Amino acid sequence: MKRTRELPADERKLLAEFFELKTAASKTSCIRSERITGDLGEWLVKTAYDGQARPCATQEGWDVRAVINGKSSKIRSKHIAKGKTTMPVVAVKKNPWTF
Repeated sequence: MKRTRELPADERKLLAEFFELKTAASKTSCIRSERITGDLGEWLVKTAYDGQARPCATQEGWDVRAVINGKSSKIRSKHIAKGKTTMPVVAVKKNPWTF
């Protein structure tokens, strides 16, 4: 039987902290599903634009509705992974969506 490697103490601590933070964030509006990165992006956009999140997490097309320069706008957040980095991107609804 193959033995599994025991995680070093610092990695165990980081994992424990991650799940503790995830649980705490799930009790707020920061995280609404298991898509942590997407939920955090939506929360950041909602907070930055003082907007309202879409009522249903599975609704497609936009993430946040907010008033920008006096106009009601639909905002979509995305994250783009390039190599080892993740770059957050935000777009305000135009036809078509532009990122």
